[in-house]
Amino acid sequence: MRSFCGRVISSLPQFFDVDQAFFMDGEPTELGKEFDCTIRMVTNIHYHLHIPLHPANKDFTFLECLLLKEAVRAKEIETCSPFAVSVQFNLRGRKEAGKELLRSSLEVLASKDERLMENLLRNLNRVSRQSPFADVPPLDISLTTLPCYLKSVSEQEALDKPSVDSLNEIALKLIIEMGLGKLLTSPQLTSRSKSKRLPLTREDRSRISLLQDVIKPPYNIRPKIKVDFSPVRWSHIPARLFVYGPLLDLINLYREKRVIKVCLNCGKLYRPYKYQTFLREPQHYCSRPCKKTAERKRRYQRDKEGERTGHN
Repeated sequence: MRSFCGRVISSLPQFFDVDQAFFMDGEPTELGKEFDCTIRMVTNIHYHLHIPLHPANKDFTFLECLLLKEAVRAKEIETCSPFAVSVQFNLRGRKEAGKELLRSSLEVLASKDERLMENLLRNLNRVSRQSPFADVPPLDISLTTLPCYLKSVSEQEALDKPSVDSLNEIALKLIIEMGLGKLLTSPQLTSRSKSKRLPLTREDRSRISLLQDVIKPPYNIRPKIKVDFSPVRWSHIPARLFVYGPLLDLINLYREKRVIKVCLNCGKLYRPYKYQTFLREPQHYCSRPCKKTAERKRRYQRDKEGERTGHN
């Protein structure tokens, strides 16, 4: 992984490098002073951001380096203004208070208020003159109130049908309109088997798994969602992951609790039966029609495989 990331960073065009800026309460601050947020970004010596920049350490995650590689390959490094590669929150205050450090983006945002998101959006727009949020329609949820939404929903033990329907709409908007589905067009993530072998963090792996299950459910050979992601800039994907990624984490939180599942046939979120003790097998589909359709597809594939084997 270090070798891969080293090659990606060294492939940046001439005069480009990765720097970082520190922020406290939404305002830039100098190295060595107290800060609550760090934004690491690709910069060029010819850009003038009018904020203090410092060389960034190179301990990026594999997914961050993969997105950087795609942006370089698409030549967006040379055509776009600086863009954010990663966002890190300083949690020193919680540590001093003797509390356990937060680990996931969902936990970070769900523990904060609107001010944190307002500051983050303002500073992301400050480091990137081409805002990654200006060219897409907003969600039904205001981005500034996203922390409050995450907190209120994540505290629910169960979800009613309208809540699940709302999460379905959110997932589709994130994948299609926000362009997060473009992640799966990267050669390293084109198949489940490939992505399983990559050194991804637990958070990134669960996000990619959710995208794969919704776009191409396991019992479908062809994707259920066909979208042209070509207009989506690779340089915009990282910043959208910082802001919208916790929504994917929220869905995965309920998947882990088995409060909701992703239908293996159509890719939609659904509420499984509350009690499955009377069922002969676990529930994998959102409805009986989906189950029958999946069984018909599997029979067809088995017959084709049998014919192919017979010919051989």
